[in-house]
Amino acid sequence: MVEPTPLPPSSARWVAIASALVAGVALALTLGLPTLRQGRLLDEATDVCVARARAAGSWLEREESVAALLDAELAASSTLQTVLLSEDDSGTIEPQLVLMARQHDAELQLLRLGTRRAGPTLDTAPATAVLIGARTGLPELLDGFYRQERIVRLVALDVELPEFGEDTLRTTLRWEYGSASDAAAEPDDPMLRWSPPALLARTGPGSVSPWNRVRWERLEQASIELRSLAPRLRRLADMDAQRATLQEQRSAVVRWREAQAAEQSAVQRRLPELLRRVDLSAEGKASLRPGTGGRLVVGDASGAVPD
Repeated sequence: MVEPTPLPPSSARWVAIASALVAGVALALTLGLPTLRQGRLLDEATDVCVARARAAGSWLEREESVAALLDAELAASSTLQTVLLSEDDSGTIEPQLVLMARQHDAELQLLRLGTRRAGPTLDTAPATAVLIGARTGLPELLDGFYRQERIVRLVALDVELPEFGEDTLRTTLRWEYGSASDAAAEPDDPMLRWSPPALLARTGPGSVSPWNRVRWERLEQASIELRSLAPRLRRLADMDAQRATLQEQRSAVVRWREAQAAEQSAVQRRLPELLRRVDLSAEGKASLRPGTGGRLVVGDASGAVPD
């Protein structure tokens, strides 16, 4: 058996030194990897902050144009105040209806205003009026009703003969006013898109390695600059939401006006049939109501039914 030859003292010393170096490098890598990883994450988070600040700045370049568009929309929408019913207008409805009835040889016997109901773009305010007058004046009375400045939508028109053989009609008119919605525009918070990275919330200065302190300071500065844009971003988002709401409201009024004009023509076309129905009814009553598809249907006292 051959015994191993011992290394010379000088070679043994170099082997020991090499082993110590390898162990030292391994220890340094083990201890330094978290620091290196942390530094990389801080650099990436800083890049994200800078990129989001740049994107937010580009979005903010619209500020002046959006403000001008909003001013124009506010001016255009100011005319809606006369066509939409507000809470302060309720006291003016009765005098207007009394005057309208007198102009067409009729008398307002009852007016009842209901509770305003919320809608997707415009709210609606229900109303009911009972009028007594000559049947010959009913077409002009209804034309006057539809020509009023406020937008209206028919719910039901019921006519009744108080006395058979008389020219007098009791007319019960139920309708809805269009009303501005009190619901405020709810813009999306732009900081949900352009907030600093979540790393900032999970990492504090005390948990940052001294080797990464400069990187942390760069990230903090980038996040401060991004957060400083928040008031302007939210103000611009508010202007966008307000302008969109006004545009939707104006479009809704236009559609309502068009539907009202079509309804007015349809009511006048069906009115002769309604008056014939009341003459033929055993109870001296007849009704006109919107049906499916916007079609007006005439019926007797038991309710509106198609012909």
